[in-house]
Amino acid sequence: MDHVGTAAPGRPGQAKLDSPATLEAPVLFDGKKLKTAVYSRDALKPGKKYSGPAIVTEYSATTVIPPKSCFHLDSAANLIVTIR
Repeated sequence: MDHVGTAAPGRPGQAKLDSPATLEAPVLFDGKKLKTAVYSRDALKPGKKYSGPAIVTEYSATTVIPPKSCFHLDSAANLIVTIR
């Protein structure tokens, strides 16, 4: 199991969303179009587990989470991705 992490706090004053998944979009993974949730990183809850496929957007980066992978924010707001 591989782990990928990145630390990037949210931009000050950026609005928080009530629901973390802001929309869904069709995305190609290994030639297959899959319905993929798009999350604002600022809306993710620390400790809550999310699963891929997903896209996590923030002011300075976009992270693509492949199918069968999972991710969460740790207590320091690091984005932890487990790739299976």
